Amino acid sequence: MKKTVTIVIPSFNEESNIEMITKTIHGVMEKLSYAYKIVFVDDGSSDNSLKCLEAIAKQDDKVFYVALSRNFGHQNALKAGVDTVKEISDAVITMDGDLQHPPELVPQLLEKWEEGYDVVYTLREEDASLSYFKKEDFNSFLCINE
Repeated sequence: MKKTVTIVIPSFNEESNIEMITKTIHGVMEKLSYAYKIVFVDDGSSDNSLKCLEAIAKQDDKVFYVALSRNFGHQNALKAGVDTVKEISDAVITMDGDLQHPPELVPQLLEKWEEGYDVVYTLREEDASLSYFKKEDFNSFLCINE
């Protein structure tokens, strides 16, 4: 039986990125030997993110979503997603919905998890072209083994 990996993506007004990140994750995960799910947590978006998620989830049996009643903030949306899936997943990977975290790193994260690490994360390399706020956001991924 394949291990199940769930990718949790908190999103707020990410309508323009949802389809792209979904396709990118599918491209990465379909090459791996894991069962997987993609769970978006819509954090009270005011654009058409929720409608986009509803449409994709109807056609894609690997995509699910949680719709929060209002904007609770990134960390609360992230926690809501992890809490929703932790009992049904062998591993949970989180990434942001704006494509700043490259899904192409997922195989490396899973490799370290398979080596026995309970928590695996990445650090962003210094890039002079990044804004101050992007430089401060260094925790790209988190993989939890419950």
